[in-house]
Amino acid sequence: GIGKSRLVEEFQARARDQGFDTPSGQVLDFGVGKGQDAISTLLKALFQVNALDDETQRRAAVQAAAARGLMNDDEQLFVNEWLDLPQPKQLEAMFEAMDNATRLRRASEALSSLLQRAAAVRPQLVLIEDIHWASPELLRQVAALTRAAAQAPMILLLTSRIEGDPIDKAWRASIHGSAFMTIDLAPLRPQEARLLAGGLVEASSRFALMCIERAEGNPLFLEQLLRTARAGETPGLAPAVPPTIQSLVLERMDRLAAHDRAAIQAAAVIGKRFSLLNLRGVASEPNASCDVLVAADIVRPDGSDFLFAHALIQEAVYASTLKSRRRELHQA
Repeated sequence: GIGKSRLVEEFQARARDQGFDTPSGQVLDFGVGKGQDAISTLLKALFQVNALDDETQRRAAVQAAAARGLMNDDEQLFVNEWLDLPQPKQLEAMFEAMDNATRLRRASEALSSLLQRAAAVRPQLVLIEDIHWASPELLRQVAALTRAAAQAPMILLLTSRIEGDPIDKAWRASIHGSAFMTIDLAPLRPQEARLLAGGLVEASSRFALMCIERAEGNPLFLEQLLRTARAGETPGLAPAVPPTIQSLVLERMDRLAAHDRAAIQAAAVIGKRFSLLNLRGVASEPNASCDVLVAADIVRPDGSDFLFAHALIQEAVYASTLKSRRRELHQA
């Protein structure tokens, strides 16, 4: 909750102003459907595939990319896998004949080549968010992209939490000395926190100043404190301000109607990203809606799906759900 996503949004906006394309992918800890992983999402952006496109439209996008010289025949095998397209018999047999190490190496080479060719046409700012959840396979692909970025007009932008950060000495050695810079985000300074608070309440009020002090520079914590109070139309501080993000999220959940509260618990079990169809099925609520949750900025639309506004919110909702209820939802 320290502002990684906000910072990369600014990077992307400035890159677009300078003529860059900004394909991106996000690593999720769970709840990822086929074709929704970070690399698949990245390739869809590169090939201009919409999240709602069907198989015919995805295949047409691949053919268009090949016609533009973005992809060669040897890479189609991996592109089909990433875009969830059925493999022709010949390619399927080739894929099955590869051992795992060869498959991973060839996939990394294909991904790097695709992005290098795209960068030769138009500079690329490639974003992969939340690599603290990345698998060893994905980390090897990211290392290959880092090496490729050194040979093309391309910048690779990664975000990670400090806890579980995989960018260690071994990974750095694997990028073969490619230029690499880290930016550690510190807590907001008091004047920065007042600017953030000013978007929600009167920044000079006693209430805002006390929230700023309690948040200790964490922007997500500050925002949740301010939103919790605003939702209850609290003129001043409540007798006991919750000390954690989880408590703040629980206070906001308590203000929801029972059916919205049940919906958000089901969504938290599905994962950070979820579809309305899956939500209705897991919650056993055929008329469940996300309208109230979107209005409360607990979840946000993401194409045809929805995303929790922040991973910590999803984690807090999940952790607060009774274990017996979680079991029921997982079984559903």
